[in-house]
Amino acid sequence: MDGSPRVSRCVVFSIFSMPAIDPTRLSHELDSLGGLVDDPESAVRACLSLLDFYADRTRRPTLSSTADLARKFGAPGPVVRQLARRLALAAINLPDAGERLADALWEADFRETRLAAVAIFEQRADDGVPTWVEAHARSCTDKTVLSALGGQGVRSWRAANPDAFLERAWSWIDESDSRLMTVAITALAEAISQPEFPLGPKLFQGLESRFDRLAAQPRRTLGDLLRKLAARSPAETAQMLRYHLTHGKSQRAMAGAVRFSLPSFPARQRRVLEAALSGDEPG
Repeated sequence: MDGSPRVSRCVVFSIFSMPAIDPTRLSHELDSLGGLVDDPESAVRACLSLLDFYADRTRRPTLSSTADLARKFGAPGPVVRQLARRLALAAINLPDAGERLADALWEADFRETRLAAVAIFEQRADDGVPTWVEAHARSCTDKTVLSALGGQGVRSWRAANPDAFLERAWSWIDESDSRLMTVAITALAEAISQPEFPLGPKLFQGLESRFDRLAAQPRRTLGDLLRKLAARSPAETAQMLRYHLTHGKSQRAMAGAVRFSLPSFPARQRRVLEAALSGDEPG
């Protein structure tokens, strides 16, 4: 036993439905939580108690429900978001205590507590952010939490350090670890969707040199990244994709993601890509 607070799975999944959200009760509980940042054990225990109170006890795992086997309470989204936000706000001026609390929430090993752990890093822009995100992504199998690590977890650090962010994202992709790849693609997609994030040669060259690895990702995952890129720089994105559809090593794997992204291109670039997909390019 590692001494970290835990709640049995049998508590999470019982025969009763979740209670309605009582705003007054929830507000009082969250106020109490905010004062426990420097006491990780007590804070996690209080979080687990709150999440257990709001747990969805009607959703029992079955042999056929293999799509999402994450350990979770199934608490309502608003409760989870308010819990995460309150802890994150309380930890802003206490980075060391906040990191200890984030580690304790992560070790509690529920989706909701891990999302709260990630939220603590949302406002931080120091070099400890990508180090924490990378270390915890390596031990995570929950795609929802991995996406949060790549989105919310690095948001402020990415905005303050765009060049360092790109270098770290490339290193995550280069490792070919599926978990780090998910974090990297999520982070890149969110970065590209922000108007202030620069779409310069470093970004396009980095993507082009890694298309063989990227092409192995699920169609929607890569397609979402391409859609966001097309929305901001359609001509350069189409040129890059056309080349890889006609000369790349992973043409077939890339085709599905390109088709998924086509609606985001203007008509002219869409026609060019459709021709490349069909093999009907002139000349």
